[in-house]
Amino acid sequence: MVQAPQVRETNASIANTDDLKEYASYATTYESDGNELDGFLCLPDGTGPFPGVLFNHGSSGLMSSNKPGFEALARLGYASFAAVRRGYNENPGTCWCDRITAPWGSSEMVEQLMVVFEEECRDVLAARDWLANHPQVDAQRIALIGASFGGVVTVLASEHSSMFRAGVSFTESAHPSSETCVLRDALLRSIRQSTIPLFLLQAQNAQGLEPTFTLGRELANLNKPYKVRVYPADRAKSADEHGIFGGCVELWGEDVQRFLDQCFV
Repeated sequence: MVQAPQVRETNASIANTDDLKEYASYATTYESDGNELDGFLCLPDGTGPFPGVLFNHGSSGLMSSNKPGFEALARLGYASFAAVRRGYNENPGTCWCDRITAPWGSSEMVEQLMVVFEEECRDVLAARDWLANHPQVDAQRIALIGASFGGVVTVLASEHSSMFRAGVSFTESAHPSSETCVLRDALLRSIRQSTIPLFLLQAQNAQGLEPTFTLGRELANLNKPYKVRVYPADRAKSADEHGIFGGCVELWGEDVQRFLDQCFV
């Protein structure tokens, strides 16, 4: 059962802008629902236009620990855009944690969370438009990548299939942490509506493999293009079980590049 994501980070870390200082050389902004939001673009060497990859950060916002994965995508040949969503890293808007008033794990809480995800998906689509309009980006070849909270956002946004060519979700975000099925049903609905290939990645030492397998089984039953990869715990040990995007680039880099290049043909 795919259920509400487990949030480990403290609320205090969500408003921390210190992490963004490491991205200063890539800084730009994009607009969503009237908010001017931070974004960071890292371009590959050479002459574009390049295929684009939109990175969706986790529940604590864009962190310095994401930077190795963010920069690796550019080294692999993609215009890597990390778009900070509303309320994170002191961006305008109310952070998700301040929107959740119901008891954690309750059905009411997940319904509130779904409203948050809907708004954050609008930020993702606005960031996609910004990236598509960049002169060094091929607007016809843009993919989504998300980790942690952003892995859920990636799957939910994938139903906007005409805007993306592929989605990659580091699905360690979707731990079983409540009895409600609201989020599970939303993720499955997005998968059913999506027509783009999806790649679900997870480390074996992350908490709960069942969400990944649930989504993978649904994709298989629908005969949709997808890939699932669970990396052995001993290979992921150089990173926290929840952070292989930034902590284990050598683990997933070639797999993601192979997948995206096939989707971008």
